Amino acid sequence: LCEYKLLTLGFTPFATWLENEQITLLIPPIALIRQWCHTLAAPLQLTHLRAMEFIGALVTKQDLIDVRAKLVGTYTLTLLYGSTEALNVTAYPVADVHALPDDRLPGGYVVPDKQVLILDEGGRSVAPGQSGEIVIQSRYIAPGYWQRAELTRTKFSTCAEDPTQQAYFTSDLGYQDARGCLYITGRKDAMVKLRGYAVDLTEVEQTLAALPAVQQAVVKVDDNGQQTEATLIAYVVL
Repeated sequence: LCEYKLLTLGFTPFATWLENEQITLLIPPIALIRQWCHTLAAPLQLTHLRAMEFIGALVTKQDLIDVRAKLVGTYTLTLLYGSTEALNVTAYPVADVHALPDDRLPGGYVVPDKQVLILDEGGRSVAPGQSGEIVIQSRYIAPGYWQRAELTRTKFSTCAEDPTQQAYFTSDLGYQDARGCLYITGRKDAMVKLRGYAVDLTEVEQTLAALPAVQQAVVKVDDNGQQTEATLIAYVVL
């Protein structure tokens, strides 16, 4: 609804709509909120908003600083990680945006009735701080994909120890620190081989986006039609 209203109303009428409808919970797409903050000449007071939540790994520290500076209110700010297949998996309440790390924001701590495993390529659990594929276990996971049996077998499995629980292999890469906080580092399908090195395109994008001068970044491999050696090309919005 938030995305629809933003796209159909525009930024200024959207702010009026939030206040008139007394919206208390906002879960906005980060790209639209980022643009909204950049169009605001002065801070906007949101009197009814109680909570704003961001889902996904594309949010930067600067995004949250801009949100707090431009969208003023007493609302709480929470980072969430999850997927359509498993809904919300982790949550991280942000008390002070300036205290967050500059390079990578935390995905958060596991919510009730969910379990997160970090597995290496052999399916073994890794130690805290080591990266691997994020696997979600729960009773509350989708049973599979509609009429896509092969993909379902690849991404879902029943837990041997507890048949009531499903495991969902997200293809997201990440690690948990010693306190159990999850950090997202990229995607398995964003890994490319370049001159013999494994490169995570998402990680390069996040590093670029963390630079003060960069608002958005997209990185791709350009093989020049296989005429010359492949290179990484970054497209940025300053």
